[in-house]
Amino acid sequence: MFPEFLNISTNENVVLAYQGLNIYGGIVLRTLDAWDPCHWKKWLAQVKSTAQICDVWHLVDPFKTEHEVAEKLIQKPTPPEPLSGDEVNIDFKYVIWKSKFRVYKARYREWEDQHIGIMAVNIYITQHLDIRLLVQMSDELKDPDNSSFEPYGKLTYLSGRFDHTGVSSIESMLKWRRIQMVPPSRGVDVLKWLTEWDIARLNAIATGMETDSNHVICFVGVAQSILPAWGKRKMAELARGTSKRTRIEDVMADFRNAVKSRS
Repeated sequence: MFPEFLNISTNENVVLAYQGLNIYGGIVLRTLDAWDPCHWKKWLAQVKSTAQICDVWHLVDPFKTEHEVAEKLIQKPTPPEPLSGDEVNIDFKYVIWKSKFRVYKARYREWEDQHIGIMAVNIYITQHLDIRLLVQMSDELKDPDNSSFEPYGKLTYLSGRFDHTGVSSIESMLKWRRIQMVPPSRGVDVLKWLTEWDIARLNAIATGMETDSNHVICFVGVAQSILPAWGKRKMAELARGTSKRTRIEDVMADFRNAVKSRS
């Protein structure tokens, strides 16, 4: 699938493969784009196009189950045990070992091609997300760089945030009304709750029946029960009128940093 690169590590192959795709430009996905489902569809379409070029869409498609992806993921093969000095001189053992090594080389090439394709798609995804969304996703997925399904995990997460297919406006509004003033339960991951709160908020706005005019006050009110000192300071700013032009996204980012610095 990709050209031969002699004496070059797999990581370097990934970079070379990505550069070989000759992909320039493309739209960037931002947190605010949850308001516009069409933007998500366009962004996912360009990711799909890239993955199809690399012949790995079936391994990163967020609408497939993890089991379906795992079934088609090639595992890195293990080379056969080397022969000892005496065994090399035994013809039939050497012939068997050489046959096993030939199979290993073929399977390794299949694995490497697939791995390079997956990682090239991962580079594309990362380069087409805004920094705020990358930070939120990293917090939510708990260091996705250690995941075997890295691009699949990222796209599944993003699909949950941006794909509103099959969700009615009434369902979105009801969910928002249920959680907008409710802090997380004891023991719940605060950063995960923050993401879910924001998703419900943006889904409600996407229905056209909700605006973000009071979301700053709403968020500070519920966040105050989590970080009292932070909430008290923000409430004081609101009372003085110094936060009238503050965007809800900036307030949430400030809260996220405060939570992370506390832990």
